[in-house]
Amino acid sequence: MTRLLIVDDHKSVGLGTKEMLSSFPAFSIHLACKEQEIQEALRVEFDLILMDMHLPGKNGLEWISIVKKRFPKTKIIMFTGLDVESHFNICVQNGADGLISKSCTEEQIRTAVKAALHNQAVIPIEILKNVELKLNDRQSVEDKTLTNREYDILVEMMKEKTNLELAETFFLSQRSIERELTSIYKKVGASTRRQAMERAVELRIVPEILVRSLSRQSV
Repeated sequence: MTRLLIVDDHKSVGLGTKEMLSSFPAFSIHLACKEQEIQEALRVEFDLILMDMHLPGKNGLEWISIVKKRFPKTKIIMFTGLDVESHFNICVQNGADGLISKSCTEEQIRTAVKAALHNQAVIPIEILKNVELKLNDRQSVEDKTLTNREYDILVEMMKEKTNLELAETFFLSQRSIERELTSIYKKVGASTRRQAMERAVELRIVPEILVRSLSRQSV
């Protein structure tokens, strides 16, 4: 018997989803709408949970963390009315095994459920293309790795240092600094200082935690 839990604060939506999936053979489907109902339901393990994002009390992302700690094998699909593409990364980073929109058709929802139960995920083509582009983008940067000096100059540049200040820091001429900056811009795909700093964060060349630290130092 496959145990499935639908978590949605709108009971009518939850009941509709439950009816939609009721034709699955050997499925035991449960619905929880209020926070106390969710707490009660999660005392036992489910094979799959369809989790709404906005819920009374804890939000869906917080519940993911709780469920995964108690029942690591439970699959969780975020089932949301929010824009799927813009929320995909944060849901996956927080432990979700998939993300589908409430505007999907019955067939699409059923397909996503079946895929999750087989350790697979259904990803909208728009998101898949975006992921592919980012991977290709990152690979191109990996093929043009910054030298140690270029990395150090980039970090100092994040402190808003001028070319003259960079030259003094690294005991180089301003012309040498300009050549180093040109190389950095080319490698990260930028044409200005600001773009280079933004790309460095976007491509994770410079860790975001370091950027926040540098920002505090410059205040």
